[in-house]
Amino acid sequence: TPYHPDHAAGVRWNDPHVGIPWPLKPTVMSKADQTLPMLRELVAAR
Repeated sequence: TPYHPDHAAGVRWNDPHVGIPWPLKPTVMSKADQTLPMLRELVAAR
């Protein structure tokens, strides 16, 4: 399937409600990834 930016989605990497204990913080991150919503925001928007 071809990539289409309108179909891109995600959750913020450090969302505390997802609960992933990342061993390191990212050193490089795209503006798009920096502005991803928290999971609760996505659920509330539905």
